[in-house]
Amino acid sequence: MEQNQCAPQHRSTSDTPSVLLAGFPNDEAERVVAALEQMGWASIVLNNELDIEVAFGTMRFDITVIDAEHLEVFAPHFIARLRGTQGPSSDATIIAVDNSAFAGFKEQLAEAGADLVVPKPSDPKSLTTDTLGQMLQCALANVPFDEGARF
Repeated sequence: MEQNQCAPQHRSTSDTPSVLLAGFPNDEAERVVAALEQMGWASIVLNNELDIEVAFGTMRFDITVIDAEHLEVFAPHFIARLRGTQGPSSDATIIAVDNSAFAGFKEQLAEAGADLVVPKPSDPKSLTTDTLGQMLQCALANVPFDEGARF
């Protein structure tokens, strides 16, 4: 499978792009954080809905990655609330990671404000730094990411 190539440019206001990981189980979050660190990206992991909203409204993130399956609240409603937030991350790219079996859920996430909806791998250990990095660079460059690739 051929994947899109994205320019390694980002719209971060700092030299280090930053990612908010929201709703990820601890073991998966650890793997994603390690991959982000290898790429030189800063990240923060939050799982509490209020903490996520406060961070999104008060801190600058280039990308917010939301595990739509593990949030404590209905993900489309939560994404819509984040999109309504005024603050430093109001223009952040939002990526929803999901493998929901519910018909139309991907569309609901997109309609709520997710810029990209990416399927979650059945084995989280299959996440590669290359795939993660390419997905994040595509999101920041506003270039479509190969939807066949999995987060």
